[in-house]
Parts: sequence; C-alpha cells; structure tokens
Amino acid sequence: MEKICFAIKDNVSGSFEDPFYMNSRGEAVRGLRVAVNSKQETKLSMFAEDLSLYQIGFFDAKTGDFKPAVDFVCNAVDLKEN
Repeated sequence: MEKICFAIKDNVSGSFEDPFYMNSRGEAVRGLRVAVNSKQETKLSMFAEDLSLYQIGFFDAKTGDFKPAVDFVCNAVDLKEN
C-alpha cells in the first residue's frame, strides 16, 4: 500500500518538522485544520502563520521504496477559523 508522506515546514526557521504519513492530501489538510484550530496551546495552534504543509513523497509499505516529490499543499494560517 502506498502512503503519502507530508511534513510541516516552519517558515521562520526554514526547517521541516518530522514527516508523517496519510492516505490522501485531503486527509492531511483536515488533520492540520483540526490542529490549528485546537483550543490547546500548541505550536500549530499558536503559530499557524509561520507554518506550511508540504507533501514530500510517497512511501510503498510493501516494498520499502520512497519516492521524493516535494510539493506545497497549503499555509496553516489559511485553515485557521476565526
């Protein structure tokens, strides 16, 4: 089964957080939307304007192959609800 690999980029430091895997881009965006709108004080909820979501590749769990494919998905702040 192929999974899509994502990572959050901290645009202030210029570095990426640890990668995570989802089945689709929509699933990753939904997860980020929940995180940036959380009532808990986390990096994602407090500094959404500094963070962006990137797809960074594809992982085949059956073969262990990883295919890099870096692609901007969205800015976290655009998912913030008022």
